[in-house]
Amino acid sequence: MELLLLVFFCLLTGSEVTFGAENEPEVITVDEGSDVILPCSFNTTDITNKKFEWKKDGRQVFLYDEGYHSNIVNTVQDQQFKGRVEHFPDKLKSGNASIIISNIKVTDSGEYTCEFPNLQPSQIFYIQLRVLVEAPQPSVKILDQRKFSAELQCEVRGAFPKPELHWEDGAGNKLLARDPQESERGRLYDIILQTIVTKTDIYHCVATQEEINHQTHDDIYVHITEKTIIIMGEGGDVILPCSLNTKEDITNNKFVWKKGGCLMFLYDKGPVNDNNQTQDQQFKGRVSHFRDELKSGNASIIIRDMKKADTGNYTCEFPDLQPSQIFHIKLVLEPTIIRVEEGRDATLPCSLSSRQDITSEKFEWKKDGRQVFLYDNGPVNDNSQTQDKQFKGRVKHFPDELKSGKTSITIRDMKKADTGNYTCEFPDLQPSQIFHIKLVFAPNPRDDETAGLLANETDGGAVKDSGV
Repeated sequence: MELLLLVFFCLLTGSEVTFGAENEPEVITVDEGSDVILPCSFNTTDITNKKFEWKKDGRQVFLYDEGYHSNIVNTVQDQQFKGRVEHFPDKLKSGNASIIISNIKVTDSGEYTCEFPNLQPSQIFYIQLRVLVEAPQPSVKILDQRKFSAELQCEVRGAFPKPELHWEDGAGNKLLARDPQESERGRLYDIILQTIVTKTDIYHCVATQEEINHQTHDDIYVHITEKTIIIMGEGGDVILPCSLNTKEDITNNKFVWKKGGCLMFLYDKGPVNDNNQTQDQQFKGRVSHFRDELKSGNASIIIRDMKKADTGNYTCEFPDLQPSQIFHIKLVLEPTIIRVEEGRDATLPCSLSSRQDITSEKFEWKKDGRQVFLYDNGPVNDNSQTQDKQFKGRVKHFPDELKSGKTSITIRDMKKADTGNYTCEFPDLQPSQIFHIKLVFAPNPRDDETAGLLANETDGGAVKDSGV
C-alpha cells in the first residue's frame, strides 16, 4: 500500500525516486520550481495521535504532534520552509507521514529525516533530495578579434549538476581550450570556457549534463582574415610571417611549420632540422628562422629560391602553449610579368639563386608547350627540328652569363603572337627547376599621343571641322 501511494505521489509531482540499499536514503530528483513529495510511511498503524518530525541538516522542516503541526502552532520550523510544507491529514490513519514541499529551490537539496521519536524503538527514515537545474543556453561572444585569430568565450550560469563545456568547429571537431573557470552560488554552478581560433568558421559551445541527459549549445560565426603572400616570380626568397600577439619569448618553446601536413621546419628549444629525418625533402637546406626575433615571439621563417611547388597552404603551430595556437598562411605564386612594346626586343629573365655554372647543363624555354629555345651544353636551335617556327632566327641567349647561372633570352621584334606564358626549365637538375614568365604588350606612347589628339578633335562622337 505504501509503495503504491509513493508511486502515485511521484506521478503527481513529476519527481523521480531511487530506492537505495537497506539503511541507505531514498534518492528523489526534482526540477527547480516544481513541488515534491517526500515519502514517509510507518506500516499501516494510525499515527493521528502520534508525533513525527521532519528535519534537514538538523533544522526543522515540519513537526506534527497529536494533531498540532508547524502550520498552526509556533514551532522552531526553519525560516526556509515556512509556508511551503504541508502534510496529508487523511493519510495519517494508514501510517503515512509524507509531506509536500512547494516551489522547490536549489537550496532545498540535501538529506532529510522523518522521525517518530516516541515509538519504542524510535523510527527514522532518510530521504536524499536532489534539485536539478538544467543548464541554460550558453552565452558566447568574441572577447578579442585580432588580425589572424580571435579569442572566444562561452559562459553558462546557474546550473546543477555541474555541466561540462567544450568548443567545436563547424565540422564537429573538439577544440583545445583554456582550463574552465568555475564558481558556485548556492549549489549552482557558473562555468566560463575560452579558446582561440585561427580560421573563418561557425563555432559551437556545447554544455552537457550527463546525469540528467541534458545538452544545449549556442553558435557564433567568426571571420578570420587569411594571410596571403603574393610572389612576383620564381627564384626569389620569401618570408612566411608568424608571431604571437603577446610577444612572449619563445626561445625555449616549440613551434612547427607544415605544408599540407608535411613537416618543413621544426624548432624545439633550438632548430632541429639538421638532424631531423622527418623534414620534407622539398625544404631541406632551404628554410631558416630568425634567431634574434624569438625573444619577441616571432617564429617567422624564410624559404630560399622560391619554386612553383612551394605554393599552397602553410601552418605555423605552437603545440605546447595553453591553449595551443595555430596560424594559417597561403602562399601564391604569380609569374614574372614582362611588358614590351610591339616591334621592340623582349628580354625574358631566368636565373638560378645558387648562381652555379650551367655552361655544361641543359635548359629549355617554352611557350604554351612549344619550344622557344633549347640549350644542351651549347645552343642547339640552329639544327633543332623541334623549335617552333614562330621563333626561328629570332631568339638569342647570353653565353657570358651562363657561368653565374643566368639563362635569360631575348626575342627580337616583339609581335602580338608572342604574348603569353613562357617557362624556363632545368630538367636535369636535382630537383628539376622551372620558372614562369608572362609576356604582355606595353602601351606605345605614340599610340597614346594619337589617341589624345583624336579625343581633342571630337565632340560627342562627331569630328570637328578643322578648316582643311
